[in-house]
Amino acid sequence: MINNDLLARYALGDLSAEERQRVERERLIDNETREVIENDLIDSYIRGALSPPLRQLFEERFLDTPEKRHRVEVAGLFMDPALRARVASPAIETLAKGSVRSFPWAHIWATKPIAALAGLAMVGCAWLALQNRHLRAELHEAQAQQVLRRQIDDLRRQLADRTASAAGAEKESNSQTAAGRLTSRPASISVLLAPGLLRHGGANRRGHLLTIPAGVSYLVVRLSLQRSDYPAFVAILETADGKQIRRIEGLTSIMGPKNREVDLSLPAQLLAEDEYIVTLSGVGMDGKIKVLDLYSLTVAR
Repeated sequence: MINNDLLARYALGDLSAEERQRVERERLIDNETREVIENDLIDSYIRGALSPPLRQLFEERFLDTPEKRHRVEVAGLFMDPALRARVASPAIETLAKGSVRSFPWAHIWATKPIAALAGLAMVGCAWLALQNRHLRAELHEAQAQQVLRRQIDDLRRQLADRTASAAGAEKESNSQTAAGRLTSRPASISVLLAPGLLRHGGANRRGHLLTIPAGVSYLVVRLSLQRSDYPAFVAILETADGKQIRRIEGLTSIMGPKNREVDLSLPAQLLAEDEYIVTLSGVGMDGKIKVLDLYSLTVAR
């Protein structure tokens, strides 16, 4: 036997395929019958006649669209006792179940026209009030969404500005770092010395005169070679009076513009204003050292 609970579960889609087919076969379910079942279900929900499981199922499955929630709200207005006392109850119950076609208009207008007009006016006011509430809710939601979109756009602009500022700051920092590296590189000068020059003195004053300007940190002394058949070289820097300043071992020759040469890198502060002699020796494969050439240099500041 098909009872009301089974019909309610049918309207809420809580039946198995076999049970659903049995209900539709025995009750000859069509669109009109399905609407009547739904209206009865709405009435039972508003009156609190549904069991707790069916009430929970109704709220989860039937109230899932704005249209269905709207039907329940309108039915709730029609079920109001004060409203039903003002209008003929058969008409209101018929409206609450959604069967407008069976509304006894002729009887109401013939017997109680003023009550019918008053009832329709109250129904119209209630409908307008409900619609107005829905419109206000939709307007509020649209305004909230518009405010949210503006906030999102502002956040995106702020993020873009911060990204651009960070990129500019990073670029400026990299430029400053590169400039700092360039300025922090020690300034250096170089001088090419030919062998056999004598230091300053007498009429044969032939030493190479080198002026070291302020700010120079390194001096590269390039010694031109007459013989380059040694795998390694040793250079000794001395003052003209024989005081040794520096000894550099493990030097090798490189190809210069014209001849092969040996380069010495010396701190500029090591050389005061004086006359200097560089003694270059070759180191043979057997480790023996042989003096090759002397180079003369005069430093001025």
